[in-house]
Amino acid sequence: MSSLTTHDDLANPFKDTEVQKLDGSQQEIRLAAPPWRAVQRALQKFSKSRDPSCVIRACLPRDRRAQKCLDRLTPESAWNVENVAFALVLGERLVKRSLAAAWTMSARAT
Repeated sequence: MSSLTTHDDLANPFKDTEVQKLDGSQQEIRLAAPPWRAVQRALQKFSKSRDPSCVIRACLPRDRRAQKCLDRLTPESAWNVENVAFALVLGERLVKRSLAAAWTMSARAT
């Protein structure tokens, strides 16, 4: 399973990501960078709700946007999909800084 999205990945407007479902099956899904207006709507919803599924759904094909599709993924796969979606929407540098900040905060808490 792939980890963080790289600079080379962001050269493409999409990223194919392998995911594992809770039933153990695996499949590949394509997350695509949404158009500018969809990015603005997703970020506005995210800023109000703090629910990352707004950003994730903006990057998924229409047939996979339902919450039940996300709920069927293992926690690691769900985290990976979230990471890729935020990287496609916000850019790799911002995502890496956010992850580093979260890591620092969690290390201080323990």
